[in-house]
Amino acid sequence: MPDLLNIDEIAALTGTEVSEVEAGANVSSAAESMKGKNSHTGSESATTVSGTLEGSISNNYNFAAEDYNLKKIQPALELIYSHFQQDFQSSLSQSLRQSFTVEFQGIQSKTFQDLMSAQQVYCGFNYLSCTPLAGQMYLILETGLMQRLVELYFGAKTLSKTSYDRDFTPSELRLMNQLVQQACHNLSSAWASISALGINANKLETQSQFVTDLLASELMCVATFHIELGMHLGQVTIAFPMTLIEPVKESLMHVEGLEQNKKDEVWTGNFQQNVMQTSIQLSAQFQSIEVNVADIVNLKTGDVIQLDNAQDIIFKVNNKPMLIGSIAEREKQKVVKIAHWLQ
Repeated sequence: MPDLLNIDEIAALTGTEVSEVEAGANVSSAAESMKGKNSHTGSESATTVSGTLEGSISNNYNFAAEDYNLKKIQPALELIYSHFQQDFQSSLSQSLRQSFTVEFQGIQSKTFQDLMSAQQVYCGFNYLSCTPLAGQMYLILETGLMQRLVELYFGAKTLSKTSYDRDFTPSELRLMNQLVQQACHNLSSAWASISALGINANKLETQSQFVTDLLASELMCVATFHIELGMHLGQVTIAFPMTLIEPVKESLMHVEGLEQNKKDEVWTGNFQQNVMQTSIQLSAQFQSIEVNVADIVNLKTGDVIQLDNAQDIIFKVNNKPMLIGSIAEREKQKVVKIAHWLQ
């Protein structure tokens, strides 16, 4: 061990005082010197000292444990946040009557200090309770994002390309509260396949310097989303400490179970109804014949072009051949009878 770690490093790893480690090392050295004087007595002393040191400083450490845990649960979290992204995009578009795009940028593992260092002085830090989990999430909205969303809300034709690090206006705070309530509902729905979480907003802090409820070294799971509408409007961040999900970590590791989410019958029914009511163009090409240019030039009103009734009639949907039919008669009217679909 002395060849690999010094006294200070051993103390830092084991959480013991330096004086204790030094005392153990001195005892070990004394035991080694006693071996030359009395082999039997020295052997017993060395064994005793070895057992004492083993009990005091010998521990198993897995320095990759946190990353390993994140890798195990990351597929499940990505699936959860993908569902959130779809629902939040729909909620945001309906609220502001604009076709927003919400892009999920993935999940990262950061310390609480790194997360806070990446934020502006003024940001919307919304504290979300996650009953029955013991702890809370952060839902962070940028000042620039809220500025542009308020401009859209009031019908601005052009949006601000730059934003200033300032406190939120009353209008921005009211709109933020509305968006946070929608995001809580969307998050609860996204987590439903893992655990029934009651996610609610219970506190707002607008200055990052006052967000100090976690240790700087606390490991955080951070998911980011970009909000776009022809241009990048801003970023939404969802973060929580890894300790928050300890009660449901086993469920998160069984990713295959997440694919068996309950089917949203209401959404499926509405989608099917909208598709069935969509108008498309259906055209029928009776026949095609070849004629020379002279015949075309000499055509005049009343002329008859002879067609072969035996040919099939091709139906096209949006100019793509889809059906085959033939000429028929029904109630003394010429009709087209569908023969079969084209493969």
